[in-house]
Amino acid sequence: MGCVGADGQPRCVLSRVLCLSLRAAVILIAAIDIVCLVTYTCFVSIWLAQSKSEYTDSMMVGDVIEALTHLGVAIVLIVGIVQERRQLVRAWMWIRSVVLVTDVSTLFLSAAIEKGLEPQGYTFPYSTQNIIFGAVVIPVYAFFLVVARSYAVELKAKDALSPTTGAATIQRDEQGNEILR
Repeated sequence: MGCVGADGQPRCVLSRVLCLSLRAAVILIAAIDIVCLVTYTCFVSIWLAQSKSEYTDSMMVGDVIEALTHLGVAIVLIVGIVQERRQLVRAWMWIRSVVLVTDVSTLFLSAAIEKGLEPQGYTFPYSTQNIIFGAVVIPVYAFFLVVARSYAVELKAKDALSPTTGAATIQRDEQGNEILR
């Protein structure tokens, strides 16, 4: 079961990302996730603090809850990487997939609402800049999902090599070559 080809090998799997190993790339993704989350939260908080809308307080509470949830999800990814637990990496992938789908839906919905409400003098908080930003960010997060999936497949392969311990170990022979056991 899963996304496999006719030969039984996984599809959409990378072996490296630029010059980084998959593990390093996924650690970088988790770090980027946290930095983007903190930056987004700061900008939204500043925007809401300057806004004269009556919905400002409830929007700020919602953004804080969303930020804490995303931070928890990023921590799940980091723990999964450190402990080499494929289930946690896959959990991050599933949660991020759902977020990606809801973000795409929100972008289309916000564009439709903005178009419909502008003639009545109401400015919707999601502007054209957000839609353009989303068009850039969504493909990047889709790539992040492919990288995380590749790392999960790599962890699965390591687990298959050492079914008794559940984790593969790397040892060196007398010539200094790495041996995966």
